[in-house]
Amino acid sequence: GIRFSLGPSRRDWADELLFEIRTIYDRHTSGMGATDKVYAWDPAALDRAMNTSGRVDLKPYLIALIGHRDRLQKNPAIAAELAHEAKLNSKYFQKLTELLVAENPSLLLRRVRDDLCTVGPTDVPRIAADISKWQGRLWRFGKVGQHGRKGRTDAWMNAVNPLTTQQELRLKIPAVAKGEISVFLVAGDGGDGEDGDVVRWSRPRLVFKNQPDIPLAAAKGLTQRMALLQLNELARTEKYLGVIAVAETQGKPLENLVEGSGLDARVLENWMTAVQLGKFATLKPVGHYPGKIFKVGGYDDIRGWGRNETPSLIANKAQQTIRFGTLTVPGRSVNMHPSPNKEAIIYWQSPMEGRVKLKGFFADSDGVCGNGVAWRVELVNRTGASQLASGAFDNGKRSEFAPETVLAMQKGDYIKFVVNARASSHVCDTTQVSFTITEQDGKGRVWDLSRNVVDRVHDSNPLSDSFGNKSVWHFCSSANTQPANANIPAGSALTRWRAAVIDRKPHREVGKLASAVQQALLPKVEAVADADKALRDRFIDPKGPLRWLALVLRDAGFEDIEA
Repeated sequence: GIRFSLGPSRRDWADELLFEIRTIYDRHTSGMGATDKVYAWDPAALDRAMNTSGRVDLKPYLIALIGHRDRLQKNPAIAAELAHEAKLNSKYFQKLTELLVAENPSLLLRRVRDDLCTVGPTDVPRIAADISKWQGRLWRFGKVGQHGRKGRTDAWMNAVNPLTTQQELRLKIPAVAKGEISVFLVAGDGGDGEDGDVVRWSRPRLVFKNQPDIPLAAAKGLTQRMALLQLNELARTEKYLGVIAVAETQGKPLENLVEGSGLDARVLENWMTAVQLGKFATLKPVGHYPGKIFKVGGYDDIRGWGRNETPSLIANKAQQTIRFGTLTVPGRSVNMHPSPNKEAIIYWQSPMEGRVKLKGFFADSDGVCGNGVAWRVELVNRTGASQLASGAFDNGKRSEFAPETVLAMQKGDYIKFVVNARASSHVCDTTQVSFTITEQDGKGRVWDLSRNVVDRVHDSNPLSDSFGNKSVWHFCSSANTQPANANIPAGSALTRWRAAVIDRKPHREVGKLASAVQQALLPKVEAVADADKALRDRFIDPKGPLRWLALVLRDAGFEDIEA
């Protein structure tokens, strides 16, 4: 036949046909997705918009079905007539009517049928939402223009089988509950009979964050065994701290000191980890960014290290501030961006032995969005890590730091500057970091991050300093970690003992402080300061720094669980 069009081009004719097709769909569906309201570079948002297009709006169908429920149950044949009156698709309405009168539908549809047979019109939004969730699980909608291509499906709607051969079941147990909590495991036949149905429940266990799982077989008597272990080992706190102090001050191997002492090597290891002393770790920054970043935001002056995704480090070598997107990158600045589960890190590794002073700031370079950032500065030497400064600031703000302590550095020690996602949200977390490290003796040298790094950021990673020392600046990332000394409450007896060991106080003074720590941890001692009460609560916690839970599980014979 012949068609007439107001448009002069083939594209106009195609658009007119598509409009007619869409008009047909619009009568019975949710209409076109608002794809013009999302950015093309956000595929997840684009998918969400596209998935709203062409879906049947269930609410008017459910309202009609419930409103005429009694008539339809008596005479399902009137479904087409009712659909016509309500301007609904008769075929689809007939399908729903068949579900309404079905005697034994599938397990999934049984719940929908029971709802349709009992609820009123006010429950329609809930039923529609439940069905929509299952549609997303049971069907996958193809994208226009992708059908028939290599690796793509040939159908617009593709069924998805959600059945699996195994399923992990998790149930959150309330932290505060009155009385006993009962948990039941129940299996049914799925609505298709019991033939061939065999269910095996395996590895029932209690799961804790950052702690070993507790098999139910080990749960009986667990509390009593743990209380006895704590009673015996906390009474030897002074001895454990004494061994660590000797190892720290005299450089003796811990293996030699603990031999013949009767102390538990596992408890000693946990104490060392908690106080970050006596470990004599080999100092080597890890997690260096694997590649270079060029022309960030389209600007030649902004480049750095990382990948296209976060975490990353960028430097602006231009004199002027550069703005693009939501970012404001100051001139001659270094900026870091974390990811939700990885920290962005700069290490300054000392090329000298001597004393230094430190000062600097962190500032938001993406102040129009996000929730601010968290940051910290740590000193890492052969005995472990100690926190020099930490904090967080709100969106668009900044934080300055200038520790009063003069830092005694050995060659190879390093200072660690960390930016991480505040409350696990890394959105708009680009953060400027600026600091100077000033030598207090000898040559009086100054290491300025911006002056040392901005122009040479792409030379290498690690990067030499401006005085010719190799591998001084390290640009890295790592999984989120707890801040150094996070286990020790400020002002507690353990804080004072640790400071005395680091400052090389007399042996007698260190011993008295170790005795004070032991007294603070004993359960029957009541007259202690608030900081020591916090110390006791933290160090007798089954999941605390001494890891009592892991120890008692290992003692119970569960060798596959890390202690």
